[in-house]
Amino acid sequence: MPKKLLIISLSLAGSISMSACATEDDEGASSHVFRGGDTPFWDLRADDPGNGAVALHDGDGPLIPDCIIWDIDGGEDVYEGPAVNGNLLMQVRGNEILGPDGRMECRGETEGDVFKLRDAQGTVVFSVGLGRFIFGGDVATLPEGGTPQWHQLLNEQLAYEVCGDQVFDGRRRDGEVIVTGDARLNRANPMRKLLFAALAAGECGSNGPFVPAPPAG
Repeated sequence: MPKKLLIISLSLAGSISMSACATEDDEGASSHVFRGGDTPFWDLRADDPGNGAVALHDGDGPLIPDCIIWDIDGGEDVYEGPAVNGNLLMQVRGNEILGPDGRMECRGETEGDVFKLRDAQGTVVFSVGLGRFIFGGDVATLPEGGTPQWHQLLNEQLAYEVCGDQVFDGRRRDGEVIVTGDARLNRANPMRKLLFAALAAGECGSNGPFVPAPPAG
């Protein structure tokens, strides 16, 4: 079944074209040092549009309510369909993703320089740094960019790449665009990126139809 294209409409006017991204070698351990001070990683850049209210639209058609499949309101509740009449799908409270009944489905954690999303059984489903790459499964530590270890990690575990206002299935150089927004999604904080990945992959109680493609060898 061909994948559908998701278009994200965030609560601000106009559109932002995808800006140029750094090379893959510019990422890695040295670019992921957490300097949030006392700010929890799920509250980083709280005022950035990428961390605000987000409506996820199905397909590449007009951004109209009839096409909304997921709606993240400002209070971090996630609805199936528009928030005004949709069914509550998830509740995001700090670093926890809860089901509509309040039962915890997933929890975000920090381990060294890596932010991880664990399901209710404790399995790590996604790992991210402060950069644009979202990895499937558990990543113990982020290697330095440009090293053989870094390229091995990209080849073996990369699930999504967030660049400007787009999210790619795998690497942007050869991956399909599965999410496009009208804000810089790469500015989303680690918890929000983990939420995007969970929605897309059908984790943490999501009904998401998207599963990351195997990375190119």
